[in-house]
Amino acid sequence: MKTYLCRHGLLLWLELRGRRAQPDHEDLDPYRLAPVLASRFVLDIAPTEVKSVETGTRVLARLPSFGRAPRASFNGFDGQAFDEFARIVAEEGNGAVIIAESGAVSLEILLLPLTLHRFTGRRVLGVVADCNPYAQPGETSPLKIVSCRFLARDLQEISPQTSYSSDAQNPALTARTHSQAIRSAAGRQKLTLKMASRFLQ
Repeated sequence: MKTYLCRHGLLLWLELRGRRAQPDHEDLDPYRLAPVLASRFVLDIAPTEVKSVETGTRVLARLPSFGRAPRASFNGFDGQAFDEFARIVAEEGNGAVIIAESGAVSLEILLLPLTLHRFTGRRVLGVVADCNPYAQPGETSPLKIVSCRFLARDLQEISPQTSYSSDAQNPALTARTHSQAIRSAAGRQKLTLKMASRFLQ
């Protein structure tokens, strides 16, 4: 991970998790999350949509529409890809690190699974951080996803387990087939880096 906030967010998640596979949404004590509180968000993973149920002030300052519909903060099909990555994190119990850009702004987005009343696949904890610590604050235009790395399944290691990157030389997959490939492969390791293509056709 590139940013201190995301690394600290992962360490806090591991601390809250203890000996369980995942922490519960009820474990998110604002006092313990204080270092990342303004940069954190919580997603609700419903069958028909992914929506934000908690959004920090720094996230809203950078991405105002994130609090209403997270996918609206991304360009075109990248919003659909973000929703799919969030679903994978919730369903597979894996973590992910997304790099998204808009002009000179580069953001690192950490996604980590949460249970809801001990049921899995329902919530995702996230942290948003500027890759450039000297970046000017303020609203940014819709983001393009550059890459997504899935963390080791036990989430004890920072090194990536599976990666997906945009590739300007391989625009073969349409948004629909790309989304299907992501859903069927992520966490199951059926999609190789060579097969991953652009998020936009």
